[in-house]
Amino acid sequence: MKPARSASYLAWLRTLACRFCNAARAEPAHTGLRGLGQKASDFEAVPMCRICHERYHVHALSFWSHFGLDRLQVIRKLNERYTRATGRQCPELSS
Repeated sequence: MKPARSASYLAWLRTLACRFCNAARAEPAHTGLRGLGQKASDFEAVPMCRICHERYHVHALSFWSHFGLDRLQVIRKLNERYTRATGRQCPELSS
């Protein structure tokens, strides 16, 4: 099954601050589980500044615990905010 794609969701994430350091300029960082060379679903992306995004890729296994956060909980909350803001429903999370 191919990961869900949504240009509108990614554009909405770009309007948010970095979830980790609160920097104003954030980009969608795909954080979901995936195979080698595959991107996770767009609905498993989280807004991160360039520095946090690079740190995530270097320290992916410990990144979330370093901030005391649960990846799925953060993603679910972002999906809920997007649905409230746009009226568009996000697909169910697979992970």
